[in-house]
Amino acid sequence: TGGTVNVTTNASGQVISVTINATGNAYTFAPNCFTGSLVPGTGTPALPTPTTPASITYGKTTGRNDVWFTVTVPADDALSTQGSYTIRVTQVDDVGNSGVSDDSVFVLDTTLPEVSLTAPATSSYLSTKRPTFSGVAGVVPRDSSTVTVKIYAGADTSGTLVQTLSTTRNGSSGAYSVTASADLAAGRYTAIASQADSAGNTGVSSTTTFVVDLAAPSVTIGSKLQAAMGSALAAKSKVTTAYFGFSFSDPVVDSLSSGIDTVTCQLDSATPTDCKTNQFASYTGLADGSHTFTLTVTDVAGNVETQTHSWQVDTVSPSVTITGTPDARTTSTTAAFTFTKSDPGATATGVAAVDCKLSTDADYSPC
Repeated sequence: TGGTVNVTTNASGQVISVTINATGNAYTFAPNCFTGSLVPGTGTPALPTPTTPASITYGKTTGRNDVWFTVTVPADDALSTQGSYTIRVTQVDDVGNSGVSDDSVFVLDTTLPEVSLTAPATSSYLSTKRPTFSGVAGVVPRDSSTVTVKIYAGADTSGTLVQTLSTTRNGSSGAYSVTASADLAAGRYTAIASQADSAGNTGVSSTTTFVVDLAAPSVTIGSKLQAAMGSALAAKSKVTTAYFGFSFSDPVVDSLSSGIDTVTCQLDSATPTDCKTNQFASYTGLADGSHTFTLTVTDVAGNVETQTHSWQVDTVSPSVTITGTPDARTTSTTAAFTFTKSDPGATATGVAAVDCKLSTDADYSPC
């Protein structure tokens, strides 16, 4: 594919014409024109237009025939077709002798490397200070193996450049991954990936904007009751029911909040259950022993906050035995009683108090 570029000069070393064989277009230059634009045409030489991107530069160094020149072909002409091209220069003297240069071959490549940035996902919230950036880069022969990721502060790439990361993509799949080199503060960021090739083209990915959210949710277990609308749940209780009410929220930092994702309630080692909607948990038929209620709240960024409450259920009554009493009939005006006490059972909470009274109409008092 492609074509041949021929440059012709006269005996004085002046460039007369440039021909691209692929199209047959000839470019003629006015004599002694040292700098200017290539102008298509086969008739009267045209003066160059400096504003045209394509240009020719010609000049002498030392001696009559010691010259150099460069030619740039317009991008919208034959060389806009990608592929291999051959350049050959011809010079003709006054008697018709011509000299031809060696051929020079080059490849025209204007295709940008294809590079994507897929993680972090755009509009995502992250709970890590050092996120990982990944995607897929180009693997054609002229594509560089190096991928560059730039991180900017704010919602687009007009913000301050925070970090520039480089990594090597996989030669077969094109996959790449690179982790931030330093901690990112909480806030919004924009990242973009780029990849160059040996022709000087640079491909860039779409931008991805994400938020670093480092604030854990706020969680409070507000009510701990023995029964619905009942009294407070004691640390040691003979009641086999428990009711918990709670609240939660996700703090707003720098006007950003990822929001609450999941709320789960768990009793002891049972499977956690969703309780985000009700904000209430109840348990019945509790066995004797220690119990722990665990409330876990996770925000969208992945920050987790956990609150717990532990208590003990003991439904076995203490054991009391009177071991000594006064005689059934006595002249003494005093009486002595002895007794033993215990709290049986593997989950006993212990004897909290012992009270005694002498007659059915008397009040109990500690003994």
